[in-house]
Amino acid sequence: MHGTASLATVDLTPACSDGSLLVVGASLGTSAAALWGPAAEHLAGRFRVVGVDLPGHGLSHTATPVKNVAFLAERILMAVAVFQEKQGQAGQPFFYAGVSVSGCIGLQLLLDAPERIAGAAIVNSAAKIGEKANWLERAADESRFYLTPLLPPMRKAMPGFAKP
Repeated sequence: MHGTASLATVDLTPACSDGSLLVVGASLGTSAAALWGPAAEHLAGRFRVVGVDLPGHGLSHTATPVKNVAFLAERILMAVAVFQEKQGQAGQPFFYAGVSVSGCIGLQLLLDAPERIAGAAIVNSAAKIGEKANWLERAADESRFYLTPLLPPMRKAMPGFAKP
């Protein structure tokens, strides 16, 4: 694991140092390893698959408040830069695949840093997902009615689930 600006990278194909870099992002409520791990096994050899966990998910810290999708895209670029530097591949273009909110981040990456993205797969996503008020209401309801009582058993059953 490597971390920067509260985002952690997880090398899902550590035995595969060959191949193009494919950075993958997960949907809310899961980690890159939990969502992309099985697919990474099939992609090994052709791609070096590295997951980036969203804040409060998987191995990423929860301390950094998220401002917007552009903020997350910037943090992913920073995390990838650190990973690539350690691999001796600084600044190389990479492939990106994102599901749901990570798909939104992929679209932002294409807008903000097209020279860094060799190709992208945007899965089950859109340029905008819902309205802010709806998300705030959903977050409050999820926390109050579902997550608070379920966190202890979920953490026990799902090691990749958000940790405090």
